[in-house]
Parts: sequence; C-alpha cells; structure tokens
Amino acid sequence: MNGSEFGPVLHDVLAGADVPDAARRWASGDLAPGLAAWRRLADLGVTALAVPEKQGGLGASPLDLVVACEELGHHAVPGPAAESPTAGRDVSAAKVACADAAYRAARAALQVHGAIGYTAEHDLSRFLLQVRALVPAWGSQAEHRARVLRELG
Repeated sequence: MNGSEFGPVLHDVLAGADVPDAARRWASGDLAPGLAAWRRLADLGVTALAVPEKQGGLGASPLDLVVACEELGHHAVPGPAAESPTAGRDVSAAKVACADAAYRAARAALQVHGAIGYTAEHDLSRFLLQVRALVPAWGSQAEHRARVLRELG
C-alpha cells in the first residue's frame, strides 16, 4: 500500500473505532478501549512503520510516518504515539506547537465570529478563556523553546 492509499485506510479504521469514547475512558482510567484501538492499529502495521524491514518492521517512508501521526492526532488516539529517550524536550516542543496553534485558532475564530465570541452566550468565549489560561500554563513559551534548543545542542 502506498502513501496515498495508507492515509484514507487508516482514517476509515480510526473513524470506525469510536476513538472519542476510548479517549474519554482512557482519561478516566479505563484503558481497555484504547488498547483495543492500538491492537487494531498494530494489526494494520502502524506500530511497525518505523522499524526497519530487516528487523521485522515495515521500514516505512517518512511520508507514511507523517500520514500515520497526522491521522493519530486527527482522531485523538489515546496513549503515546511515539516513544522518545528525550521526553522532556518532546513535551516542551509539543507544548510550544500546541499553544501556538491554539492561539492562532482562537484569533481566527474571534475574527470570524466577531464580538459575539466574547459573550457568554457563545461557546467561543469558553474556548478563548481556556486558550488564555492554557498558553502560559506549565511554563512560558520562551522557557519551553529554550529547553528544546538546550537539549538539541
């Protein structure tokens, strides 16, 4: 299966797996539905994408890895999508990327909806409040960028 076929197949599998329910249950401590979703993904070979063929994996292309990570993120599959010996750096990089994306999305949503986005009657006001609270939470963007740079060097 080539990269152009892999994404839609993975998307369809995840769409049919009721991942939102699995993620809610994962967050409450019930890992069974999330682990079942990961078993499905393993059956498709997703967990062996980055493993070289000579070691029993699929030796996938970087494109396939990107497609897999994109779909896993799109469907908010619970659990770790990748292991890392540099977990602290990866957490900081994710914090920076997610905070930046949330801030840009909030600004765009406010521009689209106008002043009603500030009113309590619209759900956007809650989203804006959450973004304002979460962007500076657990350390500033500058602190996390510095951590990433320090651990890369």
